[in-house]
Amino acid sequence: MLVYNRRVGLTVIFSLICILMMGCGDSSQPIQETETREQQTSWEDENNADLKDMFSYSITESVIPSSEDALTQDILRGDNWVAREKESLFWDGSFYRLSDLFEMVEEKNIFVGACIQVLAPPYEQWESQAIFYHEDDSNNLRADALAGVTEDGILLRMLSWSDEKPRLTRLAQDGGLEVLMEIPGDFADALWYQDGGQLWALSGGGRTLTAFNDAGQQGTGQNLTGRVIGLLENPQSGETVWYGFEQGELVLWDKPGGQVQVRVTDQINQYEDFGIGYSASGELFLADTDRVWAYDGQTISEIFSFSDNDYSPEEIYGLGFREDGTTLILVMQDGEERLLTAKKVSGTDMAEKQEVLIVINNANPGLEKLAARYNRESGEYRVKIVSATEEAEPEEYRARVQMEMVAGGGPDLLGDWTVNISECVTQGYLAPLDEAVEDRSLFLESAFATGETNGELYGIPYNCYPYFLAVSSGLMDADSWTLDQMYQAVGNSPAEMMEADIDGVNIIMSYGLHDEGNKAFIDWEKGESHLTERPFLELMAFAKEYADRGGYPRSEVGERLGDGQIAGAVIVLTTPGMLNRAQGCFNGEAVCIGYPRETGAGVYMETSRLYLNRNAGNREGAIDFLRYLLSEEGQRQYMEYCSWMYLPVRRSLLQESLERYQQDVKVPPVQSHDDKGIYYELSELDEEQIETFWRILDNAVPAVFKADDIWSIVDEELQPYFNDARSAEDAAAALHSRVQVYLDEQK
Repeated sequence: MLVYNRRVGLTVIFSLICILMMGCGDSSQPIQETETREQQTSWEDENNADLKDMFSYSITESVIPSSEDALTQDILRGDNWVAREKESLFWDGSFYRLSDLFEMVEEKNIFVGACIQVLAPPYEQWESQAIFYHEDDSNNLRADALAGVTEDGILLRMLSWSDEKPRLTRLAQDGGLEVLMEIPGDFADALWYQDGGQLWALSGGGRTLTAFNDAGQQGTGQNLTGRVIGLLENPQSGETVWYGFEQGELVLWDKPGGQVQVRVTDQINQYEDFGIGYSASGELFLADTDRVWAYDGQTISEIFSFSDNDYSPEEIYGLGFREDGTTLILVMQDGEERLLTAKKVSGTDMAEKQEVLIVINNANPGLEKLAARYNRESGEYRVKIVSATEEAEPEEYRARVQMEMVAGGGPDLLGDWTVNISECVTQGYLAPLDEAVEDRSLFLESAFATGETNGELYGIPYNCYPYFLAVSSGLMDADSWTLDQMYQAVGNSPAEMMEADIDGVNIIMSYGLHDEGNKAFIDWEKGESHLTERPFLELMAFAKEYADRGGYPRSEVGERLGDGQIAGAVIVLTTPGMLNRAQGCFNGEAVCIGYPRETGAGVYMETSRLYLNRNAGNREGAIDFLRYLLSEEGQRQYMEYCSWMYLPVRRSLLQESLERYQQDVKVPPVQSHDDKGIYYELSELDEEQIETFWRILDNAVPAVFKADDIWSIVDEELQPYFNDARSAEDAAAALHSRVQVYLDEQK
């Protein structure tokens, strides 16, 4: 069997190869140091209409061996040797990897040769073979690309140091290197195949095939009607077929430019990765990142859905089969190359799992991927996630969910914003969740505070990000400030606005009403409005004077922050590197001061949370998933899915995030900038910044504001003031009247 595929810059992946195995008995052995999981799915065989036999696939998931580890052990000579992968391919059940080798000498990388690595059945270990470069060699060749594999050895495209002309060479198993021919200029980037003793060069993006004999003599080229991708051998017939795309459909030809043997509909996207192969019985199987199909010569039938089995592969590298009917699929899953082994079993052996239904407001791919991973690992429960915003009428859907809860039903777990959380807590529709937390000291308390109502934990946070105001040390050098201190500092500065892109109403809310401890505006405990009094009128005047009125390019924000024309910048701490962005805003003199508050620092914590329905049909399963979500593994995996978007809530994972950031930017520092013209360096945090990182996380307060319920009222009544259509006193009076009515209603 001859199968060939090339992927530049992919790490190991294709062990997929593993795939096209066609009967390697030993390959059923577990790969060393692997982890396995099983999941089953059922399919009704429509070809047996009478019996309607049911079967399922038992899926085993394995991590393939690390090629990098093998290279370090077998080839690299100490820490001063490095390897850079150039290319990879799989052929006839084995994976091939080409890397350049360098030796670090006086801080310079000196090229010393190349290395070929092979992963063959039973896929337990990589075999490595170095091709060292010697300047006194007659051809002074260096390996440039993998070109194919024959029974006699591996085909390489090599370049001469002297003339840069490509040569087609063959590396034998004993390490001998033979130059076959100088590659004509038109075929410098061609892919090379061997079929029935004939050597073929595929060029023109897969649309031209040219024959070459053993002496390197070029034959007649063929312009194909479709785009060739590779070769397959039918183990049943022994015939070799070419496969590729023609008019958007996957087709198989008996020979280049020959008769179409198989024409498949357009289920397979020609622009996406897919796998193709014949089973031992001669049936054609196809796979992409969604499904696996079987083709019987007439129709294509779906036999396997990845999503139904809680998999969501990012890439498909290929598939193949053992003689016992086992299907092998090599995928990129969760950022790792994985071998999925799918074996058909009796439908009666399928494990019944209890469903845990979760309703969230917006689609959360990270949470969905983690739920899929949980489903693969759990033998008892299966989580199903429904997003309200994916429904045709999301508001109606949310209302229906709350009505179901009132009636004693509803989902097991709910995300924030799916129902009125405060109302559901008050009415007793949600249950406390202390039992889901093993030890609160292991977690960020400021994050858990966002899920508390009346001192009890109802919402489990599974991610977080604090946000705060940063200013220049020249404006104010302190960890916190009050409104009066801010008025004085900004008033004595050259600042023309408080923040970029902030209007007057947002200043009122963010700088004033969100501080619910400031009873000079609203006394929430007593239900009293003081919005006509002097403190609020001063805030209104400040908001009007320092709102952003636009009139300048967005790209100038960085410059205006640096020269003090803009007083502050909001920093969202989704990664430790955002502290470097803060420094970039103020020429290295940033102070993470937070918003003004009467007491404490104005750092606000946002989280995503899950709540437990008191009448959950599967309470045990819901608690089990929450514990998984908060576990070391769950938090680590979730962060892998949501990197650069959130921080974890588990303190040990926060420390890991910090350490990983420090390592990633160690050498050299990464230069970055945004569309606001803010330039900064993603470099290691110093001790002061690390202290700031933890201070921000530990001192943040929940970004859950009673005042947000009156935001629309504030906007309606104060916009005329900001537009010079109403006096401050009249606008404040109108606002006060409506807010007091609202407060009275809440009593």
